[in-house]
Amino acid sequence: MKIINLKCFYVFFLSFLLFSCSYNIHGPKDDNKQDGSNNNSQDEDIEDIFSGKYSEEDYLFEESEDDSVILNVIDESYWTSQGSTIWTILDDVPSVSEQDFEVTVSKLAGTSEAGYGIVFGVTESNYIKSMLIFLINVNGEYALGELKGTEFKYFQRWKKLDCINQGYNVNNTLRVSYENKYRYSFYINDNHVQYLYSPSYHGHLEGKNGYIAVISPKDRLPDESVTVKYKLN
Repeated sequence: MKIINLKCFYVFFLSFLLFSCSYNIHGPKDDNKQDGSNNNSQDEDIEDIFSGKYSEEDYLFEESEDDSVILNVIDESYWTSQGSTIWTILDDVPSVSEQDFEVTVSKLAGTSEAGYGIVFGVTESNYIKSMLIFLINVNGEYALGELKGTEFKYFQRWKKLDCINQGYNVNNTLRVSYENKYRYSFYINDNHVQYLYSPSYHGHLEGKNGYIAVISPKDRLPDESVTVKYKLN
């Protein structure tokens, strides 16, 4: 396998993300609770996360023979009792302002509620990174948010949708489109799931795109891996 030249970072989450009564990026604590939001709602609750340390771990994302990219995490150093998040940036993919960003994802191993998906509009200003995040999980739920420095803000907390294919080794296609100066559109398997209205996110238009996955406190590294497959469409 050829190792793809990507920039990979991870950030450690504070313990409340697991034990809080609210939902979190690692997945919903209670599958029976839903936020009641409609497709156009934006849940802008702010949650602080520890910035942790950023490091390049290119070997974690490997290009396979079918041009997909496999993330395979087995090293227990990526596990923490608070959970952690790993993402990688694609240097040669146009920004969302130039064309839609569409990726087919599937999870092969790891905790079912932990999120995986795509990031886009990754920018850096005054040494502070920010990005927009589009996640799903094996249980058929999705979430949207923005990570800026050490602060994560939900636009949509975890919500179950019939259009998401549930299970392991099952494909789902995520797409984000920038329609005009006021609106991003999000799609799962060609089903429109949400708009994001706000001129304040224009700063993400020229940012880079990438892949993301969450290592949950419930994952069992190194006994069981966290494995996710991504294929750029």
